[in-house]
Amino acid sequence: MFVKNIQMKVTTPTAVVCIYCGMSFLNRFMLEQGNCLRHPLGAGKGNHVIYPSDSKELYTCQFCSLQAHSISELTKEFCQNHPYKLRRGRHIPA
Repeated sequence: MFVKNIQMKVTTPTAVVCIYCGMSFLNRFMLEQGNCLRHPLGAGKGNHVIYPSDSKELYTCQFCSLQAHSISELTKEFCQNHPYKLRRGRHIPA
């Protein structure tokens, strides 16, 4: 009696990332359930929103072209060219 070696493909789940704060989640459902601390309406006043693109080496703000290596690094500062009032809107990756 011989046993055949079976190799299973192990797929890593693709994490989804919030566009406003850069937090990563295992799936879209988990992302949309939590409140985002860097939401444009205010801390905790809106849910996380999925970042529609794949991960990049550099993320660029869509309003002022500032670049950073991660979404969380980019969104921690306020953007002077944001359509909301000064010191209200944070950088948002393009």
